Amino acid sequence: RVILILVVACVVSFWYSYSYDHKQKMKSLKAYALGDLSIFIVFGPLVVLFVKHSVFSEYNVTSNSEYGFLAGLFGLQAVAILHANNMRDFDTDKSVGVITLAHLIGRDGSPYYFHGLLGLQYLVVAAMLLLDYGSYRLVLVICCLPWSIYLIRMLNKFYATNHELLRDLPKKTAQHNLFFVTLVGLGYSSPQFFARFLVGILFYLGGVNNTLTFNYQKFLVCEKLMNIFPIIFKASEMGPEKQLVISPFEPFNVRIASLALAGTIMLQTPTSLMFMLGIYPKVNALIMILFLVPVTLTVHDFWSVEEDLDKPVLHQRYQKKIAVNQRQIPTFPTQFDSEFVHFFKNVGMIGGLVMYLVLEHESDFFEYA
Repeated sequence: RVILILVVACVVSFWYSYSYDHKQKMKSLKAYALGDLSIFIVFGPLVVLFVKHSVFSEYNVTSNSEYGFLAGLFGLQAVAILHANNMRDFDTDKSVGVITLAHLIGRDGSPYYFHGLLGLQYLVVAAMLLLDYGSYRLVLVICCLPWSIYLIRMLNKFYATNHELLRDLPKKTAQHNLFFVTLVGLGYSSPQFFARFLVGILFYLGGVNNTLTFNYQKFLVCEKLMNIFPIIFKASEMGPEKQLVISPFEPFNVRIASLALAGTIMLQTPTSLMFMLGIYPKVNALIMILFLVPVTLTVHDFWSVEEDLDKPVLHQRYQKKIAVNQRQIPTFPTQFDSEFVHFFKNVGMIGGLVMYLVLEHESDFFEYA
């Protein structure tokens, strides 16, 4: 069954992606306005069937009707991304003879179809809750509602003018769907995993962000380390009284910071991931605490902010920009506020990890007794 499902998925995917050839006179499914249907089948029922027969074939974890709801949900998400892409490329596709469902619906009706695809996702989850599928935690998908409203506003505002911001609609729709399906996954998870996920996810994403922005973060770490351990850094600049002044961005200093940052990434990323997955969770929770304490005191030293680099803009004249949501007022008006909030955010993470260790210890004690 698994092999058959894979073969069908490959055939449909190939036919969908087959490019138009003027000599062979052959078009893909997308060119016949069947792209939405083929993508729905591949990423909905076929994906769910593959998971069911390859992972859960020996376990009666859920009913067939519940699999049907999940297949419909995943299929709707894939179609929403495709339709966002088709709306963006409405004129381009038409110029090469490709007729998508967006063309059949029309330029006026396409946005409403997109609205419906987003709304149906919530209706599917609501039906699953009414039928007692999953758990009450599926109601978490309501957290994605502001993001859905943002996508709808973006489409309504820029679709008629084909604004440059509309080019990001497929990407933003995919990001929205990733968040949505993550919340659905948490709704199906155990309470223990759900709690570990909430505590460890920020720690894990911090490691991912440090990896993606390594060239920026190494200079930030270099500056922070120099404030705490100035003796290990080289002095290269001459002060006004002919005294050596420490320069934080000397090559030697940056190399030290790069090594420290690389060690940080190698520690926090696998540790947080294993904690969330329940692999030696108590050991990894302790490692995360021992890591967070010095990092919090070193990086988010709000007491050392001597002058605010980020000036409040409330006194400036408010100028409306071409955007869906206005973002001219910063979340943190000053650098002190930013460091202060991040410091106590880390304190809250440490508190959550300590509470986890205490509760796990009590659970082990009562189980042993």
